[in-house]
Amino acid sequence: DYFNSDQMLLLRESIKFSARIRSLLTMVWLAADEDHSGKLDKDEYLTLNRKLQLAVIGHYDKNEGLELAKKDWELDAQGRDHLNFARFCQSWFQIV
Repeated sequence: DYFNSDQMLLLRESIKFSARIRSLLTMVWLAADEDHSGKLDKDEYLTLNRKLQLAVIGHYDKNEGLELAKKDWELDAQGRDHLNFARFCQSWFQIV
């Protein structure tokens, strides 16, 4: 399909190097890293995920939203107890 075409895959890869995109991801990272530890733990991730669901979907269903966030965490954390900045950025590019 169109979104998984070679052209779209290359476009998604190319935006990873955009200074503007990196700047925006840094701003989100700094806001999400509530304890300023330099890593995003599960609680911080779940809070960010809830806020994103509110912003994108317009509401947050406590049960369904939390389950979705936990599944996303498992995928993004890759078995670790936190996200570093690189894994955080990678998680965003899985969305687009």
